[in-house]
Amino acid sequence: MSKILNINFHYDFDKSITEKHQLLLEELKLGIPKVELTFDDFLNKDLIIPSFSKSESRLAIDVDLIEDEEMLKLNSEFRNKMSTTDVLSLSTYEDFRSEWRDDSLPVFHLGQIFISLDVALRQAKEAKISIFQEVSELMIHGILHLKGYDHEKDEKERELMYSLERTIFERFKQM
Repeated sequence: MSKILNINFHYDFDKSITEKHQLLLEELKLGIPKVELTFDDFLNKDLIIPSFSKSESRLAIDVDLIEDEEMLKLNSEFRNKMSTTDVLSLSTYEDFRSEWRDDSLPVFHLGQIFISLDVALRQAKEAKISIFQEVSELMIHGILHLKGYDHEKDEKERELMYSLERTIFERFKQM
């Protein structure tokens, strides 16, 4: 099975990185290949993009861990919401599922995902899960948004997206 998805992981914090945050970032970097493999499995089985070709084309995604202050600015700029959020996806296409037809490119940049590390840390603590699990769930959620799924569109789309999210996360936990 050829590798289809490539996640580029970035972080750029204003304040100095503590030793605890550095260990967290190292753990997250080690987990990126697991997320890539999970999505490769689904992409290769045509469960996310039915028309996806098994050619040498690749999908690339940038994942940026940012501070809450930066997320507030981005959420305001791109969604007109004056609050922070845990994950924000900026897709190359309005609806990747219906618009993308060219699989001849060697690398196609699907979009960018911003994850507020501050919110992720709070949510992980509240849910009593590891930050790695929380960020992994947020990446899966963000990737689905990049693919054109939108839980805010209507009830049918919400059910479809959350069902797919649960299925992918269950696969992720088994890897």
